[in-house]
Amino acid sequence: MRLLGVKFGKNLKTLPIAIIENPSEIKMGDDVWISRDVALYATNGIQIGNDVIIARDVSLISGDHAYSRSALIREQGMQKGGNPIVIGNDVWIGEKISNSKRSKNW
Repeated sequence: MRLLGVKFGKNLKTLPIAIIENPSEIKMGDDVWISRDVALYATNGIQIGNDVIIARDVSLISGDHAYSRSALIREQGMQKGGNPIVIGNDVWIGEKISNSKRSKNW
């Protein structure tokens, strides 16, 4: 992650991450644990505090597609200048639950 430009504190633990977009815009504190298949889209930045756990299949997306011009969507790129995602200290973000994992009793 350091080679990609992600800034992070001590004791970062990760399993294979699915996607990191704009890694230089990602800042993590100490004692962060990221599970597998997490996607980090940091168009407008992602800041993660200390003592954070991010479970598998989570997507953090700090940008959106540009859509104001009258052109093909594939030519419009991403909107910049928005707010970053900010995750404070001592946070647990739980796993995405797909329909196939849901109990019929829910």
